[in-house]
Amino acid sequence: MGDCRGARERASLQFVSVCPGSRLPALLVAGGMALACLGAVAGEWWRYPPRDEIQLSDTEGDPLALIVDKKHRLPPDYVPQNLVVLEAGTSRTTREVRVVRERVDPLRQLAAAARRDGIDLAVLSGYRSFGRQRAVYASWVARQGGDQDATDRFSARPGHSEHQLGTAIDFTTKEIEDGIGPAFQRSRAAGWLKTHAPEFGFRLSYPKGREVETGYQHEGWHWRFWGEAAPDPEVDAERAD
Repeated sequence: MGDCRGARERASLQFVSVCPGSRLPALLVAGGMALACLGAVAGEWWRYPPRDEIQLSDTEGDPLALIVDKKHRLPPDYVPQNLVVLEAGTSRTTREVRVVRERVDPLRQLAAAARRDGIDLAVLSGYRSFGRQRAVYASWVARQGGDQDATDRFSARPGHSEHQLGTAIDFTTKEIEDGIGPAFQRSRAAGWLKTHAPEFGFRLSYPKGREVETGYQHEGWHWRFWGEAAPDPEVDAERAD
């Protein structure tokens, strides 16, 4: 998910509260005549489970298959092995971008294929430490006026970010002046990724319409490398819609 510095600072996020205690629309409960908040019925998709129900991710298994979400967290001292710095031609940011070594070649191949198709793509963010994610999250909470509910919809708490794995990246493009946010999802680059990124082992982490499953709103720029474990391209294309 996006860093809180640089181009993303230009993006704004607004949420509308339409029923008491929830920022989601109300719905008519089947079989009854009362209205209920969709957030309550759907489990308020942006919320984290109680702390004692959050599981520690198994860091002893395949690092490419680690589960990190709102129900699973990484320890503060987790640092993936074989982190390497991306070359300047792949990223366009003043901040050093690191990823796990296994992801470099597929990323190069993806970037080369995009160039052949006339698509501009660059990496804006890669590996992010626990401490860095804590700072990112705190900054977003401050910008949301201290509202953690609003922040939890689009920014992961420390230990819950896929960026700590070193296998998740945020893409950007010159089409939106190397920015990030909703404008990216309307770019040619986003459409190209939707069609071709799964061919290189990448999977969209937060698809449109899957908020209840992922716990986050749609982010067309955030892709994670799964290698051979990535879903079938046709399945992933449906997730990107």
